[in-house]
Amino acid sequence: MSDQMDALIKEINALAHKSKTQELSPEEKARQKELRAQYIKIFREGMRQQLEGIRVIDPDGNDVTPAHRKKKVHYKVFQKHLFYVIVSWKIGGL
Repeated sequence: MSDQMDALIKEINALAHKSKTQELSPEEKARQKELRAQYIKIFREGMRQQLEGIRVIDPDGNDVTPAHRKKKVHYKVFQKHLFYVIVSWKIGGL
């Protein structure tokens, strides 16, 4: 887990523990809601990245990943490569 995720979980848990022993102030409740939203966003991004990286291989060893999944992954790889080329060109690397 990333340091950012660990920090979020620690603060979420601290507020959850406090809410069990006493009433949270409106500011603390708002902060708790914000932290939970951040946690869910980071979790979903990580899950999406994992799912996008999955390849379906049949028993014969052929890649049978649905075409729409392949296009999306190839486009993302192209985007990353294009970004690298542009940045490298601007700083004189290419």
